[in-house]
Amino acid sequence: MPTQHLHKIFTQNPTRNFLTDSRDGKTYTYEAFFNSGSQAADFLQENNITKVALIIENSVDLLALYLGALLEGICVIPIDPLKSRSDMEEILRESECKQVICNEAIFQPKENGLTVHHIENIRKYFYNTKRENDYTRLLNIQPEKLFTITFTSGTSGKPKGVMHSFQNLFGAARAFGAAFEFGESHTFYHNLPMTYMAGLLNLFLVPLCAGSRLVLGNRFSIGEIRKFWTPIVEHQVNAFFLIPTIVSLLMKLDKGETGINYCKNTNITACIGTAPLDQNLRIRFKEKYGLEVYESYGLSETLFNFTNAPKYEKIQGVGKALEGLQYNIAEDGEIELKAPWNFIGYFNMDKADFFKNDRFTTGDLGQVSDGFLTINGRKKDLIIKGGVNISPAKIERTIQASGLLSEFVIAGAKDEITGEKTVCFYIQNEPIEKSIKKQLNRKIEAELGRDYLIDDFRQIEEFPRNINGKIDKKELYSLYEQK
Repeated sequence: MPTQHLHKIFTQNPTRNFLTDSRDGKTYTYEAFFNSGSQAADFLQENNITKVALIIENSVDLLALYLGALLEGICVIPIDPLKSRSDMEEILRESECKQVICNEAIFQPKENGLTVHHIENIRKYFYNTKRENDYTRLLNIQPEKLFTITFTSGTSGKPKGVMHSFQNLFGAARAFGAAFEFGESHTFYHNLPMTYMAGLLNLFLVPLCAGSRLVLGNRFSIGEIRKFWTPIVEHQVNAFFLIPTIVSLLMKLDKGETGINYCKNTNITACIGTAPLDQNLRIRFKEKYGLEVYESYGLSETLFNFTNAPKYEKIQGVGKALEGLQYNIAEDGEIELKAPWNFIGYFNMDKADFFKNDRFTTGDLGQVSDGFLTINGRKKDLIIKGGVNISPAKIERTIQASGLLSEFVIAGAKDEITGEKTVCFYIQNEPIEKSIKKQLNRKIEAELGRDYLIDDFRQIEEFPRNINGKIDKKELYSLYEQK
């Protein structure tokens, strides 16, 4: 049972270090972190909060609120603080959420009918170390109750509210952790956004449920690459969850020997996910750092599903199915999944439209050989850029409203650093002027956020179409690669 397992983790390891914030040097034992989570739970209860949006930068405060919400049976809606204002407001509308805890610069109290609490003002309530812990609160958690609603871009542009219970998240975390045999000897490095599933499940719940240690670093950005290894070496990290963008930038920008020497002299487990990894890049990364990276496959709805792992005889595709997962490859190649940790449903739409024979239809195409899954492409019209789902439809609507282009389409193209980039294909007598491109991207950034910026504009004579008369985006992708 999830509740009994968590109770055991905290009660058997009270004085062992669980969390170190490399940015300020503070360390929290399992006991101290539970204390902070309990006080966060008290704050939520005292303010009559039953559902809350958390729009907070990576911090111990945010992790304490996750634990506090779990203890108090409160539903959380994590929202990336780097999203655009309009995206945040759309998620709040779709989730019907009126309570917000955020960084001070994001929303003001009593704004647009919201009840807003600034984390800068309330964090002082989370760190009363004189308080005596009541670990029985862990046994009173209702694991099947709705815990998180995470919003992800859909093909129509409308964000989908994916609902999970703690039982779902716990099941996926334990199955993934078991594949790698994570435990007390592992120290994870957390530098991914905590408001995305990779930051919540992969790098918080997986280490917590394994009884491991966690080191917090700055949220990943290009500027962090040159000092990427500093906290890792200082705190003897031996477990990563990388994304292809990090791997690519390390290959390009890491010119020192610190990381190379550390990796070659430390027994490190390096997982990688959120977007497809170029296999040539994986090979070159291993040649440089002597470090194997183990690719996995999962979705917001189905969490972890397949992974490569050190215990397998080889590395192939995105690995083998986790214990408990049932899968099927349909006649058209679409991957269909059923796991004990499949999502509860969508908050704002009917999930039945996404199931076939009791299995979730992923929209991804694949094949299985010797038990290993290989991803061959997508049926869905989505761009995955740096691990973030980008809806082409959203960008197209924004451009249409601007009146700056009349015939255009947004599609993805392969990119070595971000996995995919966003390309605007357009039909026009003359190439678009630079000023128009800048104007379009300014409007896109203002309305949708930086993730949605167009990376390249490509003028073409006509749009390729399939037998149904629809624009063939696969053919657009091929045209782009040829030039």
